[in-house]
Formats: sequence, C-alpha cells, structure tokens
Amino acid sequence: MYSLLSPNVQSLLDELDRKDAKNSIIRIPYKLLAETEIKPGLDLNGKVAEDLKDVSYLKEIQNSQKKFWEKNSVIFKKSDNELFGMMKDLFTDVSMFEMESIGLDMCQKFFNGTKGNYMDKRLIKHVFGSDEFQEYHKKITNSIKAVIYEGTADLKFLNNKPLYIPRMSFDGFINNAMGLGITIHQVYATKIELINYFCDLKRKYWTGTFRYTLYDHFGLDWNDILLHGEDYKPSPNTGNHFKAWYLLQRYRKAKPFIVELKKDIYSDGKF
Repeated sequence: MYSLLSPNVQSLLDELDRKDAKNSIIRIPYKLLAETEIKPGLDLNGKVAEDLKDVSYLKEIQNSQKKFWEKNSVIFKKSDNELFGMMKDLFTDVSMFEMESIGLDMCQKFFNGTKGNYMDKRLIKHVFGSDEFQEYHKKITNSIKAVIYEGTADLKFLNNKPLYIPRMSFDGFINNAMGLGITIHQVYATKIELINYFCDLKRKYWTGTFRYTLYDHFGLDWNDILLHGEDYKPSPNTGNHFKAWYLLQRYRKAKPFIVELKKDIYSDGKF
C-alpha cells in the first residue's frame, strides 16, 4: 500500500510499532507460584513429621502407649509377617483394580524398608486424573487469570504475596472404596511452579505450563490409631489392620516413606 508519509517518518512509526509490540510481551521462564508452609517430611517446627517416624524413635512413645498395647497384646505379639499380612488385608479391603496393585506395592516398599521416595506413573495417572485434582487445578488457573485480567500480568505481586493453596484431599465413598483414600487421603505438601509463561498484552492472550509437585507420607501417627484403631468397616478387622500397620512402623523394622507425584500441565487463556 502506498504511504503518503515521508520515508523517515514511516521508518520512525515502524520502529515505534516494533517497540510497542515488544513492550506488550511478557516472558517469564520460571516462577514459583505457591508452596505450602509445611514441607515434605517435616512438621511446621522443622522436625521429622510424626507419621514418618520409625522404630528409631520408639523411646518417645513406649511408656505412653504401654497400657494400650497390653490391652491389645494378641496383635502386639504377632510376628512381622503376620502383621504384614493384616496390613495387606487392609489395602485389599479398601482399594480396587489398579489402585489395589499400587497400594500393595507401596505396602511392600514399606515392609522392605526400601530407601527413597515413592514415584509411580500409575499413581500419578490416578491422582492427576481425578475430579479432585481437576477442581484444584481449576482454582489455581482461575487465580492466575484473575491477576492477569486485572492488569498485573507481569506477576510481580508474587514476589511478596504467593498464591494461597489449600491441601487437596481424597475423601468420600468412591475414593475410600477405590484406593486413593488409603494411599493418599490428604496431600501433605504441595509446590506449584509456572514454566515458560508468555503473555501478549496487545493481543490479550497468555500461555504457560503449571508444574505440580505433590508430596504425601506413607505412614501413620498415633492419631490415626485413635481415629481408626477401632474401625469395623469395611470389615470387622479394619481397626486391627491399622494397628498392625502402626506396629510394623513404630515397633518393628518397616520404614515409612514420602510419596512424590509430579505433573506438567499446559494452560492458556484470553483476556
């Protein structure tokens, strides 16, 4: 198209257009969006979390629990293999299909005392494919959208005001029957990172990848026994199965561990 402007003026306008386009682009290679105050493996005081303690911490509980185990001496005196059989029965009773296989795999790692975090693609699929996570991710995405739409698309507010993130839980009949209720139940700690964030203020759209890292503890604390030690559903022996799990962890040689689940989820939007 023919321009009535002089070459010098047109060149200046083109340069201004390029600068305007450049200034409308926001790129952030990495940003920590949110992280729970509580960290994996630790209590808020920075010490080892109660549900990750093993027989090496036995002196902490031996005297206070003496009367309880005297009343439950039949279970207390069972061999490690007998207790492990009871623990596996618990997971068989409260999980199904692939989740049952995953739960028993976790039990075996626990009983063997194998070192390292537990990371399993099958469990990742079930957790991140759940309705609970979809709703959780929707809340996080909406929080980012709200910030972008309000004109703070550079996300600088996150330097001193991280997003609030609740703890995700797997409650209800379906989760308690299928297996997420016993293998995870409530996620212990969460970290959410934003990777390769891009925002075009002029064209009004954004893209980015949310990197979720979820941590949970495969172990029991004493409160779990107070809550579930007398359970009689789904089987009359459920409470005793929980006791067996606890005994293996705190009085025998089984080792609780951290479950680590990681997933990248691409997201975009217009405003």
